[in-house]
Amino acid sequence: MENLKIKPWNAPDANIPQSIFEPKGMLGEEERRCLYWLGRHVFSNRGSIIDAGAFLGASAFSLAQGLVDAGYRTSKPLIHSYDTFVAGDDYVAETINRDIRPISKGESFLDIFRAQNARHSALVEPHAGDFLAQRWTRGPIEILFIDVAKNRDLNSHLLREFFPHLIPGHSIVIQQDFYHVWHPYIHVTMEYLKDCFEVLDPFVDHQSRLYRLIRPIPPDALERAALYDFSLSERLSLLESAAAASPSP
Repeated sequence: MENLKIKPWNAPDANIPQSIFEPKGMLGEEERRCLYWLGRHVFSNRGSIIDAGAFLGASAFSLAQGLVDAGYRTSKPLIHSYDTFVAGDDYVAETINRDIRPISKGESFLDIFRAQNARHSALVEPHAGDFLAQRWTRGPIEILFIDVAKNRDLNSHLLREFFPHLIPGHSIVIQQDFYHVWHPYIHVTMEYLKDCFEVLDPFVDHQSRLYRLIRPIPPDALERAALYDFSLSERLSLLESAAAASPSP
């Protein structure tokens, strides 16, 4: 597999299409380039792509455009996008009101997701509803984009339901909320599982960290992470360890 540690999606000859910057959303430009690159150059049709926390569809579009440019044509979806697709938070409604159309808190925006991914509708399947009620039964997962871990319960469900299907030595995990201070359980659980992952890119601007699964995750370790069965001192130690291993900026 290509060396992703050198950020090939930022190279002058990366041939990133302008179209991936067109869908509205909250992803940074480098995050979009990275997702496009993964779809085009890393995905190998050994499994599916999970877009967990899809919002308006910018992440799905970037991944799907990469698949299209890699030559994938399929009658079945390769990308599975999960979200409530409901403006449940004020900042979500404010963003949609500002960038797209009037919307009230509690109103669905699934129509916007579908419209923004209309050209890739054969590749992208949205799964609307409570993420805690979602189940994964469709085999291996090659790329796992995570922007849904907004609380510990969601993070735990993600670990239990999706992480067991990652492919050792191949699968990529993108933690899009890694540089938000409100989600320390992300840092704690990823640091606890660090022997099973390598950090490919510690900082994909503007919020993400990129990992590869390098060995199978022991079921007991995964369940402990999902239970968040750590004392306060253990959590602090894991946070300090994660910080110490990160680049200073």
